[in-house]
Amino acid sequence: MSPTIQKPDHPCIVIPGIKGTGLANIYSLPPATTWSAWEAADQSLGDVDFESLSLDAAAQADSAADVVNRATQLLAIAYGSFARGLRGRSGQPVYLFPYDWRYSNVRAAGRLVNFVRMLQQKRPKQTQSAPWDKTFDFACHSMGGLVFRQFLAAWRHAWPGDPLPVNRIVFIATPHLGSLDAVEAMIRGETSLFDGRKELRKLARTFPGVYELLPNPKLARTVIQNENELDIFDINSWQENVTPDPQDPEDFNVEQRHLTAARDFINELPDVRSPEIGLAGRAFVIYGTGGETLRTVTVLEWQDGTKNWYDFDHAKCADGDQVVLVESARLAGIASLEIKKADVSFFSLKSHMLGSLHAFLPSMDEVCSATSRFFAGLTGPALLPKGVDPKQFHPA
Repeated sequence: MSPTIQKPDHPCIVIPGIKGTGLANIYSLPPATTWSAWEAADQSLGDVDFESLSLDAAAQADSAADVVNRATQLLAIAYGSFARGLRGRSGQPVYLFPYDWRYSNVRAAGRLVNFVRMLQQKRPKQTQSAPWDKTFDFACHSMGGLVFRQFLAAWRHAWPGDPLPVNRIVFIATPHLGSLDAVEAMIRGETSLFDGRKELRKLARTFPGVYELLPNPKLARTVIQNENELDIFDINSWQENVTPDPQDPEDFNVEQRHLTAARDFINELPDVRSPEIGLAGRAFVIYGTGGETLRTVTVLEWQDGTKNWYDFDHAKCADGDQVVLVESARLAGIASLEIKKADVSFFSLKSHMLGSLHAFLPSMDEVCSATSRFFAGLTGPALLPKGVDPKQFHPA
């Protein structure tokens, strides 16, 4: 007998991943699009507008005097069907949180605090007799999960006397332990993370958000040289031609200050499973498998006259969604649902334009259905949408 499907009784906030929010330059009249779904998906549109997207040296503001970027809306190509599906299934408001993914997730988390505080003043529809407790369900894709985790610290700092405004949380392909794709994006650019846009590799080196996706030290042996593990947060471990050269200064290099800030961010990121946070029983993970995902890259001492050459052509891969490894997406002690690449038709994946399973996951009906069921309070096999193999559910 199929389980009785209850509807979620809390409003929901959707937090997208990196590149999941459109950017508009509000200096122009009317505002000019800086980043959009078509920029992200269609390589035929021409070169990337470096002037509009680049940040200043400190990564605190847009570099150009006549550029003032503002996050606009979630990219419909990635999140439109997900948001519509959650709204249709729940009957509760589903709010979308756009943020400028170029900056540190610390900045996004601070703005999320203000966003949530504003939404708490609203009066969503009630589906039960008890009054709304001012908490929300959160659905977070990719880097959006890191924004949420930082939000927990930001909320406690801003409102130390108030309880966390969190009912339930679903992490969809969140790189809790980072991704080696971020390293390749900064060196070569030809990755799923940046949709194969090689020219974005220089900009990636200036975006704190990308640095904060670097592999966590807990994800052992991601970068090795002569069988020794290198510290990815030490600029001396990086490929020579992407680091500053005092004899030939050039912008768009990997910078030690950004590496140091990212390491601090990663080390201080709250763990939803910790007793002081208390969300272990209210969290759920959805992740992808069946796609070759970078696991370990060997660094050659010299190649073509360049020191510390990252040999991505012979990198070792492991199971994941082509961007995030299974071991980075899953959280010990948290129930999870596995979405296999084989579950998605080749035509559907390619027609989605963003290409990788990682980007495709939020648009899948199975992901939306499982998310809605979890928000409704279902647990165990009852979370599984029709047709999903029960073996793909993994209990806590």
